[in-house]
Amino acid sequence: MAQTSSPQDERFTEVIYKDTAADNTGTADVHGKGACSVISVDYNSAATQVGYLKIYNAVSAIVTDLPVMILRSAASTRTLWHFKNADFSAGCTYRCVNAAGTPGATTPTGGATTITTHTTDL
Repeated sequence: MAQTSSPQDERFTEVIYKDTAADNTGTADVHGKGACSVISVDYNSAATQVGYLKIYNAVSAIVTDLPVMILRSAASTRTLWHFKNADFSAGCTYRCVNAAGTPGATTPTGGATTITTHTTDL
């Protein structure tokens, strides 16, 4: 996975996190400091399958954990979501899978998925 965390100016509390090879293994604590509020999620997929981004209120998550949010994106599509008050008291962790329910434990196939999150301190 190619991941980049870019804290903004140190006077502010925002972090932009980019993962150019998002998959089913999960990406832990994208804010890097635990508790955070998600401002936006940019899902850019070259995969030939529909993708689901499962988001957890945790600093790490395993496939059997229940997500607090599931976002769906069509195959080979870029989708941008903006949020207000999407607070994660423990941290924000996600995984990119090919099904929304419990069986959703496999990475979408046919191309890479890039996830960019924009977060701020609570």
